[in-house]
Amino acid sequence: MPEIIFTINEAIKKQGLSESQLARMAGLSQGTVNRLLKGKTQRPDISVIKKLCAALNLSPFALVGIPEPRKDVVLPNPTNLQREWIEIGLKMGDIEMLGWLMEIKKGRP
Repeated sequence: MPEIIFTINEAIKKQGLSESQLARMAGLSQGTVNRLLKGKTQRPDISVIKKLCAALNLSPFALVGIPEPRKDVVLPNPTNLQREWIEIGLKMGDIEMLGWLMEIKKGRP
């Protein structure tokens, strides 16, 4: 969660936004944004993350510090794990994948 908060705060600074401006852009209450940025929200709803990503023009992968999978790369001899990653990446959208990625980072596949 600290990674997400840091990334959102950096994007806010870079874009010169206030919390209230971000809340309006994302269609969220200022309280929701404030609780998230203060670390009072342990597991934000995926819809909140989706709205924040859209407002800040960030990918969910960037929020959790994971490089975005490149769908244009073809591995000559992919391992089973690599093949599974490619299949999952192609079947799921970025937003739906965020929750899955966060669980992986916490060690709960």
